[in-house]
Amino acid sequence: MRDLISAAFQTHPHLPALSLPQGEVSYHALWEAAGQVAKSLQSLPPGPIGILGGREPAMYVGLLAAMLSGRAYVPLNAKFPPSRLAEMLRVAGCAGVLHDPASQPLLESLFAEAQLSLADTRTVSGPSPLGDVTLSVPGADAGLTKSGTENEAFAYILFTSGSTGKPKGIGITPENLQTYLAHATAAYGVAPGDRASQMFELTFDLSVHDLFVTWLGGGCLCVPAGMDMMAPARFILTQRITHWFSVPSTASLLARLRLLRENAFPTLKQSLFCGEALPTALAQQWQAAAPHSQVWNLYGPTEATIAITAHQVGTAGDGEERPVVPIGQPFPGHRTALVVDGKPVAAGEAGELWLSGPQVSPGYLANEEKTREAFVTLSADPDDSRWYRTGDLVRAGEDGTLHYLGRLDSQIQVHGHRVELGEVETALRSAAGGRSVAAIGWPRSGATIEGIVAFAEGSGTPEDAQALLATLQTQLPAYMVPSRIVFVATMPLNSNGKTDRNALALLLP
Repeated sequence: MRDLISAAFQTHPHLPALSLPQGEVSYHALWEAAGQVAKSLQSLPPGPIGILGGREPAMYVGLLAAMLSGRAYVPLNAKFPPSRLAEMLRVAGCAGVLHDPASQPLLESLFAEAQLSLADTRTVSGPSPLGDVTLSVPGADAGLTKSGTENEAFAYILFTSGSTGKPKGIGITPENLQTYLAHATAAYGVAPGDRASQMFELTFDLSVHDLFVTWLGGGCLCVPAGMDMMAPARFILTQRITHWFSVPSTASLLARLRLLRENAFPTLKQSLFCGEALPTALAQQWQAAAPHSQVWNLYGPTEATIAITAHQVGTAGDGEERPVVPIGQPFPGHRTALVVDGKPVAAGEAGELWLSGPQVSPGYLANEEKTREAFVTLSADPDDSRWYRTGDLVRAGEDGTLHYLGRLDSQIQVHGHRVELGEVETALRSAAGGRSVAAIGWPRSGATIEGIVAFAEGSGTPEDAQALLATLQTQLPAYMVPSRIVFVATMPLNSNGKTDRNALALLLP
């Protein structure tokens, strides 16, 4: 990855690499700043580098510096509770954390939560239009060093929601990432002078596409701010965006605001959607608003490196009568299988989608049990390859086009973020003193889930509900905190004696 990135940055030194609310930054300036910071990482013990913050310039400098130093980067979202960040820091084994100087109080809170001493804090960036970058180094810790040695060589490490109540760490190798980038740059590539959106938090794996597909092509990565994040029509126009990537929920909001007018976005050349089901009607609205753009629906779990299947809207296999756009066909060099009870299904039948190929990650960090459950072999595969079980229910059309039908478990997508409802329930059960609880995705808008509503058995006042929500806000990321808690006299059960989530949904307006 270092050689690939180095060649790209040195090819277009004077073109803009970043457009931030603070102004534009050239490839040369960003490269110089990252190189300066990378030098400071050489003396650290083995381990990935945490990148703490949001969308500050220090985040972009830091993740490039980590890659240049041959270390994995681990984005740590400043909006997450310190307890969650501490778990991520320890599981990854971060040898140091890069951050904006303004994040120092949060950094100290994070280290305290992780029971780590602060051995050193210093500014590691030279004079730069991107501002200062601070490096904070934890004190000696045997567990941290062990994890760091095991995880340093990944390209990046991300954490997804886990059903046990703790986030699951996923390490993506340089080979995984290079395989994805080879396809993505050819299929949706950016050219010098193009301008790409960066709508995703750096803790969301789709941000990796934004960063490196843009920079490998010599384009400018445009970072929105403020209200542009929620309703980015003006951002697309003023920034002259040519390459768009977001979750469908963002497009849905624009549609509700009546901003997807015909030819509204004439500069767009490529429009990509991923992270949740893409309604067919919404895709058609976007195509009308961006008539010069190809519109793609991408699919892929974090474990398979960003995306691994795709379908272009308006092409064969579209199935316009279907409510959602197909997830398409696998990328070259990858295979899919639809499986029930360990065996491939007959043609036309639905089954769990399994994935195999060079983008599939090695597994979960420090979690052999979950790795064995999710990364398996398929008895019908003569190559005895390694497969990843997605937990998604899928059916293939006659031409092999894959159609997403839903989840097989309690995992949902909220605005593109993967949420294990079991993790929400674990946190709520603890906060509620062990009483019976449940969480469901609600409200639903077609194929899109807008949020979460939780239920707790027994009596409770509005003040009790607010107290529980306040506790959850200290333990879960904002997108996992329920919008409200409903108290029910008795938790409804289905015929199998399990919580009847459909019955709970009927209690909501």
